[in-house]
Amino acid sequence: LGATTGFLGELRRLHLSWDPPGDDERTPARLVAKAPTTDPGGRQVGLLLDVWAREHRFFADLAPRCSTRVPSCHANLADPASGRWLLLLGDAGDTTAAAQTDGASVEHAVAALAEIATLHRDFAGGRPVAWLAGFDRGPLEALQAAVCGAVEPFLDRFGALLPDGTAAVLRRFAPRLAEWSAAMARGPLTVVHADYRLDNLVIDDAGRVTVLDWQTTLIGPAAMDVASFLATSLTVADRRTWEDD
Repeated sequence: LGATTGFLGELRRLHLSWDPPGDDERTPARLVAKAPTTDPGGRQVGLLLDVWAREHRFFADLAPRCSTRVPSCHANLADPASGRWLLLLGDAGDTTAAAQTDGASVEHAVAALAEIATLHRDFAGGRPVAWLAGFDRGPLEALQAAVCGAVEPFLDRFGALLPDGTAAVLRRFAPRLAEWSAAMARGPLTVVHADYRLDNLVIDDAGRVTVLDWQTTLIGPAAMDVASFLATSLTVADRRTWEDD
């Protein structure tokens, strides 16, 4: 599952049978197994950002306390010393949403932003757990170095596809990431998903949204998730039409 959607993990759908048979949530017919990626570059990024430990702790400490719809967690195993983690999650099923590159419908965009707002509300104004990374822990100086180092390789690869002026914005902003994060820390903070986009959502036939991939969760400004969704999951024309609403 998710081979083309940017997960820093290997995902498999498990089809289960039970002896004796069961018909409740303790004996699901399907689960999703999630383990760290085996891609060397992906593992380097994952270890830098502590993504597998962060998602392990999210399902242990935060998922039971939030009203946002997330997959049920049936097993949550961690062996950090050997770099091994495993989640067995409830299968949220197949999504009715369009591919991220095609853009969300207005109905799905409204549902997605309403769902993540429940997370922001649940944890507004506080630090629910000590381990969580966040803007309140000081400027993002370590991340700034990684971002600065990534700008030119990114522009070499994708610069020809970017709108006019984008390269100048990236070059100007990257050295100011820590300064920007310090300014943001003075405003209201909450728990944010920090990678909120259509490929990380399952939307069912009834329009209910399940939020996946909690590897980047942190304490930050709620507008991060709103901006991430608007920038990545709407077409340019639809964003210009709907973003103010």
